[in-house]
Amino acid sequence: MKKYDLAPTQDNLLKTFADDSIERNKDIYSFINILNHIDISCSIALDAKWGSGKTFFVKQVKMILDSYNEFLITDSETSDKIKAIWKRDNRQNEPKIKPQVTIYYDAWSNDNDEDPMLSLVYSILDESNSTKKIGNDLDVVKTATSILKLFTGKDWQEIIDNLQGDNPLSELNKNKEVDKMISEFLGELLPERGDRLVIIIDELDRCKPTFAVKLLERIKHYFTDDRITFVFSTNLYELQATIKKLYGEQFNACRYLERFFDLIITLPKPNLERFYMNFEFNSSYYFDTMRDAIIKKYGFELREIAKYLNMTDIAISSIAKDGKKRNRQFDSKILLFTSAYIIPILTGLKIADRDKYSSFVSGSDSSALTDFSNHIALERFSDFFTDEERNIVVNENNTRETAIKNKLEQIYNAIFVNDYSTIPSVTVGQEFFRENDANQILRIDSLLSSYVDFD
Repeated sequence: MKKYDLAPTQDNLLKTFADDSIERNKDIYSFINILNHIDISCSIALDAKWGSGKTFFVKQVKMILDSYNEFLITDSETSDKIKAIWKRDNRQNEPKIKPQVTIYYDAWSNDNDEDPMLSLVYSILDESNSTKKIGNDLDVVKTATSILKLFTGKDWQEIIDNLQGDNPLSELNKNKEVDKMISEFLGELLPERGDRLVIIIDELDRCKPTFAVKLLERIKHYFTDDRITFVFSTNLYELQATIKKLYGEQFNACRYLERFFDLIITLPKPNLERFYMNFEFNSSYYFDTMRDAIIKKYGFELREIAKYLNMTDIAISSIAKDGKKRNRQFDSKILLFTSAYIIPILTGLKIADRDKYSSFVSGSDSSALTDFSNHIALERFSDFFTDEERNIVVNENNTRETAIKNKLEQIYNAIFVNDYSTIPSVTVGQEFFRENDANQILRIDSLLSSYVDFD
């Protein structure tokens, strides 16, 4: 089975950056340029839909900034590759990027915490070249204070001395000096490590409403140092919905969120043609032409595209691309037409609109098929037409679209609508559709048919 959806590992981040596989390098450079010119306390919302590649984007930004921070211990070979790619793409000498300490914080993976501040601070500790993970027992809290002393030269042992009870992190959270400690820690982290601290908050829109609001409020109140930039990688539409779950549907979540963001930057769409180049995708082949049309009509984001390509490849690529396999219960033309057009539509509907999928397969709505009349090369399936109909499709351009839509409607009715209880088959052109055709199509769509191909 092919792997379309890439995990944001270091190797994948670097390879995607080197290949510029979705043509986003120019956006990365522009974003870094913005970060490089900020010299005040600033909060940025990087807005895009779920599955659009936001996490990949911000992690690539972090990877590049880390490579240009001479104070950090990084892999020199990786840094050299990144710098060479920058020069290649920008045709210039070394950019003047000020050293910035970048921290990545996954808010969603921490939203079970009662208060987000501790996990955020400990993420900063963990990513600032510390070698130990921060846990939830007294010994590890002592380790954290030792790391603080290493960074700041300040003795935090008095905090440990004040801890009581079985849950030291909880007690630390209640300590009245926590807010002051956080402020001092962040203010003292930077010397000899960089000019600015860039904290990337990812997946906030997926968090529980109470956690999301508390994190935003805490950051606004306590992280005000002019050397700190926050980048919230989020879907603002979904984040507004999260806020409304807490304050009610009538609450103006848009105006509320404006309080927290100094800049709102919308992540541009990727280049799909460049994305397709990573796979065995041929836009001149009618199977892939149809998949491309479905992806664009339903506005699939990168994650959805990866899922869609994977599912359709598994279901029918062995039929649609080489035609070597045949189902005896299908006439070959029906099988090929189904594989090239109907299965891609069904798979697309399962991802984009389950209600419309149900209407389509129940025989009550053919629009999901007829809407793609301009992308369906029905003339390649001449057996679906009578001689007179074929002449119209080939020679009469002014009535071609209507004729194709009518033919698609006939095919749809033959598969999903017609009652075969009194007739053995229905003829469309020269092809015979039978009662079991719909069941066979749905079996292929289920990914449980004999045509499944994981190669």
